[in-house]
Amino acid sequence: MSVALDRDLTRASRRPPAVGPLGRLGRFAASHARAVILAWVAVGIGLGALAPGVEQAPGS
Repeated sequence: MSVALDRDLTRASRRPPAVGPLGRLGRFAASHARAVILAWVAVGIGLGALAPGVEQAPGS
């Protein structure tokens, strides 16, 4: 009986733990760090390019 239990524990330990959407996002970000950094740089540049237009409110 202990052999079957050991086999089940070994099989279960090989599977990655179940994670939710935030865990999957974190795993993706950790394994694709360069792409994530480049995406944040692009977002920063895009927001920086739009910032001067926000300072001048329409109609003023």
